[in-house]
Amino acid sequence: MTRNVLFIVWNWNSSGGLQIVTTQVAEAFRALGWGVTVWSVFDEEPVNLGGISSEPLAVRGTIAGLVHRRWGWRAKVQERMASGGFDLIVIGHVNLLRLNSEGTPPGWPPIIVWAHGNDAWGPMGGRFKEQLESVDRVVAVSQFTRKQVLAHSPAAKVEVVPNPVDTDFFSPLRDTSHVHRDEVMICGRMSGVERYKGHDILLEALPLASRTLGRQVKLRVVGGGDDRARLELAALDMGLGPQVTFTGRLAMDELRDAYRHCGVFALPSRVIQRPIGHWGGEGFGVVLLEAAACGRPVIASSEGGSTDALVAGETGLVASPSSALSVADAIAKVLGDPARADAMGAAGRRLMETRFSITHFREAIRKVADSLVPVKK
Repeated sequence: MTRNVLFIVWNWNSSGGLQIVTTQVAEAFRALGWGVTVWSVFDEEPVNLGGISSEPLAVRGTIAGLVHRRWGWRAKVQERMASGGFDLIVIGHVNLLRLNSEGTPPGWPPIIVWAHGNDAWGPMGGRFKEQLESVDRVVAVSQFTRKQVLAHSPAAKVEVVPNPVDTDFFSPLRDTSHVHRDEVMICGRMSGVERYKGHDILLEALPLASRTLGRQVKLRVVGGGDDRARLELAALDMGLGPQVTFTGRLAMDELRDAYRHCGVFALPSRVIQRPIGHWGGEGFGVVLLEAAACGRPVIASSEGGSTDALVAGETGLVASPSSALSVADAIAKVLGDPARADAMGAAGRRLMETRFSITHFREAIRKVADSLVPVKK
């Protein structure tokens, strides 16, 4: 008999790391033979992604929309459960738990909550202590996020399921002679509110790495956001205009090409806590996986969940996101030794195939799901 899973998500789209991972989780359940239903809280129209169509929960009109978003899906689940609808519920983001603050009514199926990163860290995550400890499983995308959840919700049942990478699509160049040996690449949203990805520290590190190597190191900045203009101006003010290229967002095949050709990929992101209790930081860093799958060495931050994406010293290096000298040193070590860089890239590719592939991701999800909902006979 087919088991049925309900996904409750903010939006059903494939724009952004969180959304991509959410769709990968749903696709994994479908590949494992589950019937998949998606309810999107803030969508007003159905969206079809890869053959999975969402059911929008948002109602046009400010007051009606707010009421529906606050109570709508909970009442709707209750109604559906009365007719025996679902075997499992997956809540795609910790903040969606606020829509179920009254607790889980009797008779509901097991619930899994996906914890992606700063949604579950510190005081913000602590607001959901009761819910995190009462759901049947919290899936954390990294060991760092798992530790953060357990720090404020010690009774929560947490398992780590790392984000995956499509190793069929993201693949290396056959000939590494085409790699741009003097180029560092970063890919990520440039947000004026957050500013934790590491763009500023890379600008500071660029002249230091150039001085160490005795040649001009270049930086390719991929992505968009409202902070791009400030960063472009900062690069000009620092005299780095000719060394820094802002490409904007790229199509997937263009992004893969950029990964393949960079000398090293860097994401020196910080973990920062704001006075109001909100945290910023990298819960995992899917872009690190994509770059490694393309056969390039990576530089990850010593803070947050990014260290789960590499084996330090083998597939890349770890640097302090608060120190331009630390980031510059890592850049110089990689770009200054092409043979070592390529060996790291090859080791990173093997790591992606053996630990972070879609196949391994689906197997990890199968184990979690089967432990909660045994296979029907």
